[in-house]
Amino acid sequence: TIATNNVTLNGKDHSITQTDPSGKHALGIQVKESCKDIKIENIKFHALSGGGIWFRGDNVNLTVKNSKFTNCGYFGMTQLDAKNLPKNIPTAFTQSILFDGGYGKPIKDAQVIDCVFAECGIL
Repeated sequence: TIATNNVTLNGKDHSITQTDPSGKHALGIQVKESCKDIKIENIKFHALSGGGIWFRGDNVNLTVKNSKFTNCGYFGMTQLDAKNLPKNIPTAFTQSILFDGGYGKPIKDAQVIDCVFAECGIL
């Protein structure tokens, strides 16, 4: 869990993997509400039932760079509670990166750079 501002987490190509496949909603990294200036880079997220990264909302200046997400949750990226989504786009609680901004706590200035999403949606 990241619960402060101005954090750079460089995983140096290490992996975060769920060790107990029967566990539900396992997250790789959770970024608490209102944290800003967060950079997460060079991490491999694999087989996490709850998703790789969860930004809880009201976050500003977020960067996820050079990371790989395999078999993490249902979707590559989604935002819960978004207004006016077309009816054919479902929302879910598990995915590779969860931007939980919603209308009450927007997420601003988020970048995903040179990341790979593979087999997201297969649990």
